[in-house]
Amino acid sequence: MQFKCVKKDYFIYIEKNEKVIDTLTQFCMDQGITNANISGIGAVKKSEIGAFDTIAKAYIRKPIPKVWELVNFVGNVTLKDGAPFVHAHVVLSDHDMQTIG
Repeated sequence: MQFKCVKKDYFIYIEKNEKVIDTLTQFCMDQGITNANISGIGAVKKSEIGAFDTIAKAYIRKPIPKVWELVNFVGNVTLKDGAPFVHAHVVLSDHDMQTIG
């Protein structure tokens, strides 16, 4: 991961093969960030997305095995059990311009 700080804003480049949520969480821990808004674009491969089943009260997770364009990534950082917690929503697009997320 690489980053640049401009005033109070951080611009982060997540390297190939780094896990997005894990990397952002560690970054927040390292920088002492306890609340923030986050957004991004880019590409991902071998990712996993999830949706919360409100009836079962559990996340349903789905592996996404190929390369997808990350056309929207938005979320926030809050504290959960005293540590930074990244909550994000994504929209991914494949080569046929079909989206999921």
